Order: sequence, then C-alpha cells, then structure tokens
Amino acid sequence: MEFDLYTIVVLVIAFWWSGFVRAGIGFGGAGLMYPVALLAVDSILFLVPIICVQLLIFSTATLIKDHHLIDWKTIGKFFAILLPTFMIGVFGLITLPADLVLYTVYAVIIYYSLSYIFNFNTAKLGKWLDYPVLLAGGYVSGLSLSGAPLIAAVAIKKLEKRSVRASLFVLWSVLVIMKLGTLYIYDVDLQLRHQLWLLPCALVGHLMGLRVHDRLMMVEGPIFYRWLGAGLLAVCVASIGRQLLT
Repeated sequence: MEFDLYTIVVLVIAFWWSGFVRAGIGFGGAGLMYPVALLAVDSILFLVPIICVQLLIFSTATLIKDHHLIDWKTIGKFFAILLPTFMIGVFGLITLPADLVLYTVYAVIIYYSLSYIFNFNTAKLGKWLDYPVLLAGGYVSGLSLSGAPLIAAVAIKKLEKRSVRASLFVLWSVLVIMKLGTLYIYDVDLQLRHQLWLLPCALVGHLMGLRVHDRLMMVEGPIFYRWLGAGLLAVCVASIGRQLLT
C-alpha cells in the first residue's frame, strides 16, 4: 500500500494520539485514533494489526515497571466474563443489526461517563449494568479493539485508582495476543513493515502520556474520575461522529 504525503501526516498524528491516550488514561487509544486515521485510510482491517502490535509492546513495557499495581483477582474475573463475547466478536458470529449494537454501546458509555463526570452514585445506579456492559465490551473488542471504554467504565468502579491502568493493560495484552493469533491463522497481513515508521510516532505519544498519567495520579479522587469520565465521553462522541460521517 502506497501513501501520499497527506495520508502519511494523518497517520503520524493518529498513532501519536493513540499512544498518548493509551498511556495517559489506560484506555481509548484505539477508539480515539480511529476517527483521525479514517480520514486518510478506509480500512479497519489495515489499522487493527498495527494497533495490536503497538498495544502489546507498550503495555508490556509499562507492566514491567508497574506490575506490583496489578489486581490479578479482579482482572481474572473480568477476563472470564469477557472471553465468550470477545471470541464471538473476533469470528463475527453475531447476527444483530450493527447499528443496534453500536448505538446501544454508545448509550451505555454516555451513561457511565456522565456518572463519573458528575459524581453520580454508580454503585447503586449502575450495578445491574456491569455484567452486560462487560459482555458488550468483550464483543466490541473482538470486532475492532474499541471496546475498552465499556470495560474501563466498569473497571474504574472495581479497581483502586492506582491499579486501573496496570490492571487494564494486562487485560488488553491478553486480548490482543488472542486477536493477533486469530488474524495470523486467517492469513491477514499484520502490516509489520508499517511499524518501522508508525511505532516511533506512538512511542513519542506514549512517553508524553506517561507524564500526563503521573500528574493524574496526584489529583484527588473525584477529580481523577472526572478526567476518566471525560475520556469515556470523548471516545463516545468521536465514535458517533465517525459513524455519522461515513
């Protein structure tokens, strides 16, 4: 695939942004990257393998430093819940209308993001939603790796503040390995040659995002959750905008 200057510039910005968001708040790197990258390319299948490899590399690097912050018990429970729908998403076996699934997901993301931004008591208001939200997050992650906001919406409630990013990175890494393995088995091009110029872009964003994350860890609890809620809402709005424009 040959790229003109416009496409190269857009992809550089998109993958820098992906690395920044992923390291800064621990989720949303793919969801917020897609609206930018799709201004230049029209193939999710081209983008997904690149994102998978980068996420695996940067998650591993971060976990080497933050492994002591991982809540293995909670993440193990999440993985057990997510796995069935994740695999369904990977193999595309769902027959529900795509628009119905997407906009249901968006509605739930908006609910959770507003609950964090305005400090709603989500333990009482949204507990019954946690299980179906995780199932939906697994399915969307299997399809396009953009289910992280759904999963993060529940994880923020279950994990200590300092454990959120490291614990989610473990989950993302396992899911990505499964995704890459499936793509490889089905002879999908993993686009490894494009990592030569896109990986450094993501690295710069990742390093900048780490500094932002360190600052977020210093703010008080409610403020921290408002930032995460704003991240969820931004992902949702960006994704809806992309759907309306395509």
